[in-house]
Amino acid sequence: MSLTPAVAETLRQVLATVVVVPVTPLRPDGNPDWDKSRLSGSFSRRALLSLRAAVILSGGLVAGVAAGILTYLAAHNLAGAVLAGLPACAGAIKFLDALVD
Repeated sequence: MSLTPAVAETLRQVLATVVVVPVTPLRPDGNPDWDKSRLSGSFSRRALLSLRAAVILSGGLVAGVAAGILTYLAAHNLAGAVLAGLPACAGAIKFLDALVD
């Protein structure tokens, strides 16, 4: 199925309207009013995770993945590698939680 340029342009405008209208105020001429939009970055948002939590979880994830990869390379057993990586991740998170203040 191929689209003619006119159909493609119409489809693009319809899809852009569907995406833009619910979140962006429009001017009377139909163009988005970015000055009144919350998408402009003028509002403040609360962080999903604190920096401390992100560092601890990232470190735990790295430790768990490393343990899983090393276990897989040693034993060539995927289930064993996952079962080695999960407690390594949990242990690293617990350790980093006590270590990072």
